[in-house]
Amino acid sequence: MTRRDALVRVIDALHAEIDALKANDVAALERATREKLIGIDAVGAANDDDPHLSAEVKWLAEVGHRLND
Repeated sequence: MTRRDALVRVIDALHAEIDALKANDVAALERATREKLIGIDAVGAANDDDPHLSAEVKWLAEVGHRLND
């Protein structure tokens, strides 16, 4: 999995967490949080072999950070 794909997974999970919180759905929140943590692990384990982050990856990281706040 690329760093980009992992970041997209994290962002999707963050959106799912927000939706679950709005719906007061504890089970959905737990699932979304698990997916988010798996995505975060995947970001760290990404095998991109490129020491420089692309503009898109930087932007995705910023979006994820803002959603997580």
